Amino acid sequence: MQLLSSSPEGEILDSSRPLVASRAQVEGQHIIAEHRHDRGQFLYTSAENVEVAVEGVHWSLPMHSAIWIPSNAFHFVRSRAERIAYHSVYVCPDHAAGLPDSAALYTPTKLLAGLVETAADFGSEFKPDSAESRLLRVLGDQLQSLQVDTLTIKLPQHSLLKDLCLQFINNPQIPVTLKEWGHRYGVSERHLARLFHLQMGQRYNQWCQQVRVQYAIVQFQQGKSVTTIATELEYSSASAFCTMFQRIKGVSIRQYMRNHERPR
Repeated sequence: MQLLSSSPEGEILDSSRPLVASRAQVEGQHIIAEHRHDRGQFLYTSAENVEVAVEGVHWSLPMHSAIWIPSNAFHFVRSRAERIAYHSVYVCPDHAAGLPDSAALYTPTKLLAGLVETAADFGSEFKPDSAESRLLRVLGDQLQSLQVDTLTIKLPQHSLLKDLCLQFINNPQIPVTLKEWGHRYGVSERHLARLFHLQMGQRYNQWCQQVRVQYAIVQFQQGKSVTTIATELEYSSASAFCTMFQRIKGVSIRQYMRNHERPR
């Protein structure tokens, strides 16, 4: 796995350009080494199951999702995708007042994703009173109004738990209980349950449901039907799956996909 360095845009100190966007196309599995920068970073990615660690908290990013990384927060990125596109918006601390003080996951709207991708073409040398600058102000307004995704897939720091969680993320169609994980790793179900709750603040089954919802969202974006996904995830019916989805996301599948239509 190749080791990459961070982009330089995060260190631009010119306050006349409060937002600066960039893009990076990366081939092959890689790690972007741990670093921090003066600007906050809105990181948007096209691939699924990208791992981002911010100040020791590990996140798994679904396809076409984004994470907010506050100013000067230590973070690294790991991707096992063979090809990935990163788009970043770097925000001066003075212009990040409406954004969270800690890392947060977002599902960008089609409008915001389009603005980020367009702004990435501007580079960092645009003039403060230019059309590029005005579009970036609109982008900043969209960032301020974006709602934090209440469903976030965090990863434990404990190596055993992290390993089994990554296995489940990569294959959520197959249900694996903590008892079965315990047999595989030679530990008791009770120990795993206690350790999982201690590290994650929730039960393993709750976390698995969240992973399955995020998996379903990616499959919807790829054109699969509700019935097909419900069958893949071994739900008794499409209706049962829809009920679970709405309980976790707070909206129906139809409404969610309308609000978060995949960028083209």
